[in-house]
Amino acid sequence: MRPGGTPEAGSSAARAGDFRLFSHAPARAVGVLTNVPGPRTRMTLAGAEVDGIVGWAPCSGRQAITICIFGYAGEVRFGFGTDRRLIPDPEVLVDALAAEFAAAGR
Repeated sequence: MRPGGTPEAGSSAARAGDFRLFSHAPARAVGVLTNVPGPRTRMTLAGAEVDGIVGWAPCSGRQAITICIFGYAGEVRFGFGTDRRLIPDPEVLVDALAAEFAAAGR
């Protein structure tokens, strides 16, 4: 523990606090957005070149949507995760994002 009673990073008290935070947060959020910088060059797996990577962020609690933005070899990919009970047509989001990128490129 640090002076004042705050746990040191990596301590069991800090990990317990992390668990409380993550178990509490889903009830207070509607979604998750993450930006993950990936490898800047193409990678191989078992000798085969990796063409692309799909990003995914988990939904939990009552979160309606997660969006993962992932960079790979000079490209940016988006991964959507939705709760179909709350967002029944997630394809609309994907189509809207594609339309915005097309409009921005004009």
